Amino acid sequence: MRQLSLFESQVPDTEPLIKAAMNRAAKRCGLSRELIVDKMNEIAAMGGYRLNRNARALSLDVFEKWLNPAERDYVPGHNAVACFMAATGDPEPLQVAAGIQGYDLVGGDDLKVLKAAKLEREIKNLQRQKKRLEQEL
Repeated sequence: MRQLSLFESQVPDTEPLIKAAMNRAAKRCGLSRELIVDKMNEIAAMGGYRLNRNARALSLDVFEKWLNPAERDYVPGHNAVACFMAATGDPEPLQVAAGIQGYDLVGGDDLKVLKAAKLEREIKNLQRQKKRLEQEL
């Protein structure tokens, strides 16, 4: 296994980037922050988990700190980010996290197109294999 150079192994600090993405999504979604918190608490309750380890329910005060990239002491966990995306309908926080590592999210019709293209490529490869086998007969 090749050892990474100093520059290849550097990963940016993801927390403020994800928090900034959550802040943008909260502004875009059209819901008040209070309503987002209520929806997140409802989603977490249905899932049987807490969004905040220190309290039964997420408060607006903690939520505001989660959306502030400069607030380093309050960071949403994975369940909280997932609930946030479900409550707002916005995948930007996950898109940002994936993009940091060079990945992209694909969904909806784009995912169907991608799957169809992969199947088409597989069909062509199988047809070539079939043709080679038929020529050997």
